[in-house]
Amino acid sequence: MLSVLLDEKQPITVNELSKKVDRSGRTVRNYLDDIEKILDKDNIKLIRKTNVGVYIEAENSKRQKLKENLFSIEYNDEAFSSEYRQKYILKTLLESKFSYTIQLFSEELYCSKSTIASDLAEVQKILESKNLVLQRRQNQGLWVEGKEKDYRNAIKEFLYEVKEKDTLEINNFDIEKLDYRIDFINYKNIKSMFPWIDILYIQGIIQEAEMKLGFYFTEQAFINLIVHITIAIERIKSKNTSKRIWEFVKI
Repeated sequence: MLSVLLDEKQPITVNELSKKVDRSGRTVRNYLDDIEKILDKDNIKLIRKTNVGVYIEAENSKRQKLKENLFSIEYNDEAFSSEYRQKYILKTLLESKFSYTIQLFSEELYCSKSTIASDLAEVQKILESKNLVLQRRQNQGLWVEGKEKDYRNAIKEFLYEVKEKDTLEINNFDIEKLDYRIDFINYKNIKSMFPWIDILYIQGIIQEAEMKLGFYFTEQAFINLIVHITIAIERIKSKNTSKRIWEFVKI
């Protein structure tokens, strides 16, 4: 994939890139994260722009040097650590609208299915500590089950605990519009997990409610409310709450 990017003279979309390397869009994005770490070591930037594409910003001499050393480049070991894989699996299972498979995780994390099976045992322990269950069915895959309240709390805790490097580009306009109670890191974490949800719109609704009620939330309460509403929107849109929504409302 790095070779393809080095040969490209113009930005290339993830969809186009996935077709060229015969990999899924998710797998391509994972590779891009690793490639970015490799390029950072040589002070070379991997640029990703929404509605434009991906490209390497480098002089021809540096491009040529990278091509010559292409086969000796080693990936960052941290990206393949058990901790990284387990966080990735947990995030994927919590986000996914459908069941997942060991084979998919194996392809996306570049490791054997037996390694994924070991990681799943640890993920299962994490989920059980949050009152959730990792379900496995032959020919059906993997998915998470549990009470809606526990599911949302698990996602919220994951957002606060995980401090992974986020390559998502944040518009300067977004930064300027952020309420003083939301720091940039928290905003990026939420936006990274729910890129399709308009966080600023949710923020505006809460601010409007505060003005009407004459009551203002503390910094932590404000962030928590945004997170809970964002998770609720995602869960409802994905139709994962149809049987459990009233249970959560009663609580």
